[in-house]
Amino acid sequence: INSFKKYAVEDKKEEEDDAFAVLDDRFLDMPGFAVEKCREVVADMAKITKEALVDATYLLDGFDKEVFKSVSEAESRVDKYEDKASSYLVKLSGKQLSKHEGHMVTELLHCIGDIERIADHAVSIGRAVIRRKETDQQIDQLNDIVNRMAETSQTMISDAMDAFVNRDAETAKKVALQDEIVDAGLKE
Repeated sequence: INSFKKYAVEDKKEEEDDAFAVLDDRFLDMPGFAVEKCREVVADMAKITKEALVDATYLLDGFDKEVFKSVSEAESRVDKYEDKASSYLVKLSGKQLSKHEGHMVTELLHCIGDIERIADHAVSIGRAVIRRKETDQQIDQLNDIVNRMAETSQTMISDAMDAFVNRDAETAKKVALQDEIVDAGLKE
């Protein structure tokens, strides 16, 4: 089993390396192409986040250490994606861009931040489940708060992915506003 886990980790590392390979500095002189490649990386980032959120929601039915570990690892991967894609876009923003390309760079930077926050929410949901388990709180109010956070976060990632794919700035702004609902749940 340990050998299998080792290969699985190595496979994920290779997948990440492959995903980041498209963010090649040589493409910076072709801004349209570079923006499109970065969009692909951000789309992969959103998929990882969505899977983490689904797993975190699964934890609401009962804590599973391996599932929580998977959620935490996914969030760490999303952090790497955020770092790589944001750094690349900052480099790209220093190049001669058309108005559309400049707008796309700005939009992608906003999407990256939103997607990363949603991945953080997945971990927060898992931690809330741990707190509930550790203190043996089966209080309906806490369950309602965590369920509301999970539902809102799932809506956020779906809406963010739709906004991203459809290049819908208005929907993206609405997603950012929903972040406050999840943050409020963390404070309750």
